[in-house]
Amino acid sequence: MPFQMLLCVDGSPYSEAASRLALELLARVDAGGLTVLHVVNVVAPSGNLLKDLPGHLGFEPAIVSAEVGEQHDALGRSMLNALKLDAQQRGLEITTVLEHGAVAERIAHWAGRFDVVLMGIRGETEARYPGQGGGSVHAVLSNVAATVLLVPVGGTTLKSLAVAYDGSPASRHALAIVSPLVDALSLPVHAIYVAQDQEQAESSQVLDEVAAQLPSHVVLTREIIVSPSVHQGLADAATASSCSALALGFRGNHPIKDFVYGSASEYLVSKTNLIVLIAH
Repeated sequence: MPFQMLLCVDGSPYSEAASRLALELLARVDAGGLTVLHVVNVVAPSGNLLKDLPGHLGFEPAIVSAEVGEQHDALGRSMLNALKLDAQQRGLEITTVLEHGAVAERIAHWAGRFDVVLMGIRGETEARYPGQGGGSVHAVLSNVAATVLLVPVGGTTLKSLAVAYDGSPASRHALAIVSPLVDALSLPVHAIYVAQDQEQAESSQVLDEVAAQLPSHVVLTREIIVSPSVHQGLADAATASSCSALALGFRGNHPIKDFVYGSASEYLVSKTNLIVLIAH
């Protein structure tokens, strides 16, 4: 079934990697279309002091002169036009949108119309000022209902996929989301279950469920690891498996694990250099 993709771009190296991956997916997967969104997070003064006050205090969108605002608009239009030309040269058609406002809020507004949202795992602020970016990504994760695909600088293609699986509805949903990608791109899959102790690991058969949910031709390997930290366990196992991407549900299978797996999503975004697919 075709799915609609939203690509969010900001001109950073992370965004450029996400753009290359989005065009690859558009060309190779049964995608219903690709819309590219760039949010300009500055605006010219409206003349209303109260309306402009948040922007003057440092909140998005920032208040700048009309001349500076036009410069930001021009850069955004140039970025979108270049990406559209790149797509056309590959025989692909995309839709481009230039918006004004707070970046995370505008992305969340648009995301509700799409099945998958692609964006850099970090953004333009992080590229210019290392250690100070990432706020928009975490805000998007918390506020969109769509599946989010977060791309690091080197993540321009999908070669193999690790799937975090704990038997929960969220992890089953993650498998359902990645199944078309796995099928279309012939991706090998490495299923990972993080057990809290050795007894749980020895008695667990949860990964037996994975094969039944994937196309029969998929090369599937399985790994049960014991780790007191779901966060670190998933990161270590996915990296050691040499997979290029890791997919997981945003929530686990009971209230305590809900918190653990939700925070694991944020940890993986912050601490790994993998493409991270988070299925909401």
